This record gives sequence, C-alpha cells and structure tokens, in this order.
Amino acid sequence: NGQLFWDSTNSRLGIGTSSPSTKFSVVGAQNAPSGASAVGIGRFQESTGGNCIDIGFNYVPYSSTYGWIQSQYGGGTSSYYALALNPLGGNVGIGTSSPGSGIQVDKPYSVDTDGAASKWTARFKDTSAYGAGKGGSLLFVGVKSSGGSGGNYAGIAGLKENATDNNEQGY
Repeated sequence: NGQLFWDSTNSRLGIGTSSPSTKFSVVGAQNAPSGASAVGIGRFQESTGGNCIDIGFNYVPYSSTYGWIQSQYGGGTSSYYALALNPLGGNVGIGTSSPGSGIQVDKPYSVDTDGAASKWTARFKDTSAYGAGKGGSLLFVGVKSSGGSGGNYAGIAGLKENATDNNEQGY
C-alpha cells in the first residue's frame, strides 16, 4: 500500500514515506504525548499485556518543540511506567557522546543574570502541590552493607521558605 515503501536501490524501508532517508524511516504526524492513546510517530508494544513505548515529536513554532519517549500501558488507560536507560550497564550521556560516569550532562556555560532555567546545566523541579517546603532535590545513595542494601548519604535541596504567592525565598 501507499504507507509502506521499499527502496531496493539503497536497501531502505519507509513507513509513511516514499523516500526513506535511512535504513528504516518512519514519518507520521506530530503530537504531544496524551494518555494511553497512541499519538506518537511510533509504538513498540509487547504482545501479551499491552505495555508499550511510544515515541513522538511535538512541534509548536517559537514555543515548546521537543521529541518525547513515553513508557506506558497501551490498553486504553493512563498507566505510566518507569523508563530505564541502560538497565544492564553502561553510561548515559546528555549533551555528550562519550560519558565518563554513570550519567554525565554537558552543557556550555553561560552567564546567568536573570535566573533563567535555560542557563543551568540541570534543573530539578518539584511538581507537587504549591506550599512551604516544596522544591527541587537531589539524593546521593550508596550501598551500606554487604547484603547490598542502600543508604542515603547526602542530599541537596532547594525548598520554598513559605506559602506566600510569588515569593521565591528559599533555603
């Protein structure tokens, strides 16, 4: 049919395109992730339980354009699952193709004069209810016993000092 194309000259498969640019090219409509409905460009779904990984791209000119991956149940409910990167080992890099540790985030430094989130290397945001004691945090955990149980060794938190609207005082 018109949705599946084989380029025998270059040995390329196209879905939704008659001119695949790589060995396997999928072209589809862009959408933001939305519950359990399949709105992405691609879905990888296991055959027995409906668990899946959706992949897509959301394009909003001059605003919020991003690619996305969502691990979820694809059977009509909004059940979301954790997404593991390299669960069997290996390093993960963001902004680098050669991470030297478990996770490495590289971003060029820029002078931050207005507190803009885009100037920081990483951002941790608490999306729970607004109020005092809410904010971003980072926890350092290690193995504390020969049995392999984990221990919390240190943490960094930036928390809102009070529940006053538009007050950015914190500790």
